[in-house]
Amino acid sequence: MHTTTSIVNRKGGVGKTTTSVNLAADLAIRQKKVLLVDMDPQGGSTVALGIDKRNLDKTIYNSVVGGLPLPEIIVPTSISNLDIAPCNLEMDGAELSIAPRMARELILRRLLVAISNDYDQIIIDCPPTMGLLTLNALLACNQVVIPVMAEYHSLEGTEDIRQTLEDIASFYDHRPRTRFLVTMASKVNNHGKAVINVLREQFGGDVYSTIIPRNIKVAEAPSFGKPVALYAPNSPGAKAYKKFAEEFLHEQ
Repeated sequence: MHTTTSIVNRKGGVGKTTTSVNLAADLAIRQKKVLLVDMDPQGGSTVALGIDKRNLDKTIYNSVVGGLPLPEIIVPTSISNLDIAPCNLEMDGAELSIAPRMARELILRRLLVAISNDYDQIIIDCPPTMGLLTLNALLACNQVVIPVMAEYHSLEGTEDIRQTLEDIASFYDHRPRTRFLVTMASKVNNHGKAVINVLREQFGGDVYSTIIPRNIKVAEAPSFGKPVALYAPNSPGAKAYKKFAEEFLHEQ
């Protein structure tokens, strides 16, 4: 049985796309057949895997808005076992286009059901909002990962996301498992350690034990179109994401 995981946070710059790309890559390296669905109009996941988002004939927009089956827009990446449903700025108009439709919040779920047997893991990189595209992702997944940067201002949105998930559970009777991943942590930063403690006190076992450190190699890797596991495999960031992938799989 495959797992579909949405990586979500309404704040930008917390490691959402970085986590999506590196988790997907590490799972593929472990011989899992993986699809990364880029739902963020910025196309960060697409670019981070070496794909020129400006020269795409078809993207996830054509599936969500135009009804094109996912196999017609999915492209392979340079990493064995990893495919991507790419995205670009055209996706900015998707919410407005689908808003008048019936069952508009279930479009992505229906698209993914048709290919669910083709992949072991489906990772969805959500937009940094809680709009209709993110709602589609949350209703299409059975697991949610919320990256939280190790700074106090990043804690502000965590309870809002949990409340949104509670609302979805009440209205749609859909309850994906929800976990938190601490990102961009500094070992010498007492402020960051305090944030991690608060997060663990608030959410307990729902916080992954793996902590992703702030690491320049993780930040550099997307500009080379590679996940950090291939760009700098011995870096602290690569080792942390490898450990996270292990923990992620162990809990399934």
